[in-house]
Amino acid sequence: MESTPYQAVPFKAPEGSEIMGRVVKSYFDNLESDMFLPVLERHNLRPNEMSDDQWYPLQVYYDIDKEIYKGVNGASALVAIGKATMANLLSRTTYTTLEDYLVNGLGTIAGRSFIRNVPDSFGFVVTKIGNKHFHIKSNMPSANESIYGSLWEACRLLKGEKETFRINPIIGYPGNDISATFEVTWE
Repeated sequence: MESTPYQAVPFKAPEGSEIMGRVVKSYFDNLESDMFLPVLERHNLRPNEMSDDQWYPLQVYYDIDKEIYKGVNGASALVAIGKATMANLLSRTTYTTLEDYLVNGLGTIAGRSFIRNVPDSFGFVVTKIGNKHFHIKSNMPSANESIYGSLWEACRLLKGEKETFRINPIIGYPGNDISATFEVTWE
């Protein structure tokens, strides 16, 4: 039990936290991967030397995100990372609807299955506002652009065939001064 609830600081991982290689490998498998290669090389990360199930320091992941964010087209590159990461993670789950994922999975996927050694309050607060209407509040040091991309891909993959979705920023996006809150709706 945490004595003081964790409050995310942009691009600063909790001490001792780790991330699985399959998530870090999303840098190599997205629409903007060419721009990541030099940054990854500077952090001694090479796709052919990484294992999906190996644990890596989470701070390295955030250091890379921060460097990318400050670069040319960094925000769009981080959206691409978020989309690639979510596509990878959802391919390993059994969620079949967007609501099921938001209610029963977002906290598990984002905070526990591919990240370890993090405080209990690390992750997302998901609030159901109404039918097909949710607020998603981040308490992660991830770039808000990556979170937006992850939510976008989850909506795209899990919405009904004839449904459309909308993701509206409430606070914190664009930018990374504070953790973002997004409104997700679909019909």
